[in-house]
Amino acid sequence: MNVTERAKYVYTLISHLKNRGIDLVTLGGVTILSLLVHGYHPYAEDAAIYIPAIKKDLDPGLYPRGSSFFMSHARLTLFDEIVAGSSKAAHIRLGTALLLWHVLSIFLLLASALLLSEAVCIDRRNRWTGVGVLACVLTIPVAGTALLMMDPYLTPRSLSTPLALFAITATLKRRYLLGAACLVLIAAVHPLMAVYGAALWMIICSNRAGAFATVWQWIRSSPFRHVWNAEPKWASTTACVFMVPVCMFAIGSCFPLVDPAYHEALLTRSYFFLKDWAWYEWVGALAPLLLIAMFTTRKSPPIARELCRAVLMFGSAAIAIGILFSCSQHFETFAEIQPMRAFHPIYVIFFILLGCVLGDFALRRSLWRHALLLAPACAAMLFVQRATFPSDPHIEWPGARASNSWVQAFEWIREKTPRSAVFALDPDHMNVSGEDHQGFRAIAERSMMADYGKDTGVVTMFPGLAREWKKEVNARHGWNRFQDIDFRRLASTYGVSWVVLQKPARAHLECPYQNRELLVCQIWSAK
Repeated sequence: MNVTERAKYVYTLISHLKNRGIDLVTLGGVTILSLLVHGYHPYAEDAAIYIPAIKKDLDPGLYPRGSSFFMSHARLTLFDEIVAGSSKAAHIRLGTALLLWHVLSIFLLLASALLLSEAVCIDRRNRWTGVGVLACVLTIPVAGTALLMMDPYLTPRSLSTPLALFAITATLKRRYLLGAACLVLIAAVHPLMAVYGAALWMIICSNRAGAFATVWQWIRSSPFRHVWNAEPKWASTTACVFMVPVCMFAIGSCFPLVDPAYHEALLTRSYFFLKDWAWYEWVGALAPLLLIAMFTTRKSPPIARELCRAVLMFGSAAIAIGILFSCSQHFETFAEIQPMRAFHPIYVIFFILLGCVLGDFALRRSLWRHALLLAPACAAMLFVQRATFPSDPHIEWPGARASNSWVQAFEWIREKTPRSAVFALDPDHMNVSGEDHQGFRAIAERSMMADYGKDTGVVTMFPGLAREWKKEVNARHGWNRFQDIDFRRLASTYGVSWVVLQKPARAHLECPYQNRELLVCQIWSAK
């Protein structure tokens, strides 16, 4: 290499590093804007399942009773150990660690989106449009899953989603080992989402390898040969992908009916049953696939077409399995895999592709066009988040004083009640107006009887908990009409020593704490 070539190489390297430095700074700015738009609620919704496991890692003496309703997830993942370990190693409070991890997860998701958009975008100058569109709609619901693309709190999905995008991008660039390594990391933090990432990875790899060529030869000689009008590799891959629901049908027909308690828990999740979906739910599932099908035209880059075809097969197979699952109780055995969760990575990829297409053909590099599209989208998502958590600050900073009456009561419980205390609340308290879906175990750090909200979701994943869940929920039937004798029954049967009641309460208990909405009372000191 002569002097001129070395100078060109050094100049190219410096330019690349400069551009990547600018990208990192820009990603940091977009991350902060995303946090401001979508908010932060560290102990809400699904965080009520994962945060108690982290706290129990930090303090094993917590939650002496009922920990199976959150430790069932924790035993299958290293997520809680990673977060708890980082908090210990950095000598920072858990609340601060959760916020830092949440911000990092948003940054990683946007970074992975940038890499994917660079691979599939026609004009690399418009790659930021895909990132911008994704950043604006991070908390949009994913059809058929009751999941958000990115939760406004930290969960294992916060880390598995960017890792899945990294794996897909690496695979599209033929870096198969790197993609497989990302899948291993996903399995460490979220085994179920690793299954879906691996399925999409295998679809792409198998098509490239021509692994199903024998199947294709069979198709060409079958009576259905005229149905297929596609490249041999893609047709053979499609046939093998759709063999999955056929095999599941044959296997599922041999299974007995599930336990009635487990069936009851499944019925609380209506989105599991595709046959009962409303029309708008079907739109949410089919519209992204139909639009992705439009991206497979010859005008799209080859990598984009390859990705879209894989996503189409992946999503179609998920719908087929979902319909199969919902058509008979015999197939409810497969509820634990939640096939429609496949749409979580599909939605992320869809919005990245949508942004790239808009950038290439509509927005170009015009700032005012980008503002005209992205600003209303951000405003709409901000409005939805404020409506979802009306009683809490939009961003719940660590250590900030709570304005939510329920959170205030939970914090008092954490500070003033014995660590061995067992609490009973309204089994559906997370859906009470003003509660804002805040997790009792995550905030109060105390044991409680199973609820009808998040614990039900745990039961759908772990059927062995179904009977215990049903007993504890049924024991509080008619909660709002409970008298002293009912609370004493809970104390004698389930070891409950404290209760959280809404005003006005009918029972005559000693209540050392109250606020404008709630009472925290001891059962053993009833008059």
